[in-house]
Amino acid sequence: AGTIRVAASMHHVSLTLDILAALMDAHTGVVGDLLCDGGREDQEDAHMGSCSKACELAPSFCDQPRLRRIHDPAAIARAEAEADILLCFEYVECLFLVHLYGRPFILYDGTQYGSTLRWHPN
Repeated sequence: AGTIRVAASMHHVSLTLDILAALMDAHTGVVGDLLCDGGREDQEDAHMGSCSKACELAPSFCDQPRLRRIHDPAAIARAEAEADILLCFEYVECLFLVHLYGRPFILYDGTQYGSTLRWHPN
């Protein structure tokens, strides 16, 4: 089977890695692009938005050849456009990316934060 590229927005550290790991374990063709644009790379206690923190907690996962960490905004945009599946945390981000690229998506955890759209959890 061919390659299935998953573009994963780095938000919640453990959930992002858990979902990517499950997808990569389920199919050897899955390749993960970890999109590192959260702006929290230097925050020591970050559990959100930090690829550095994620890879500090799970170095063997981050070192595998089927995972790329992408920091450059232009490269992130390319990875999102080329992805077969989008993995996103925030409802509005997912809505935008799916509308823009027409790709299947996995929205995780962020549904509780959809309250900013209607002022109550969706």
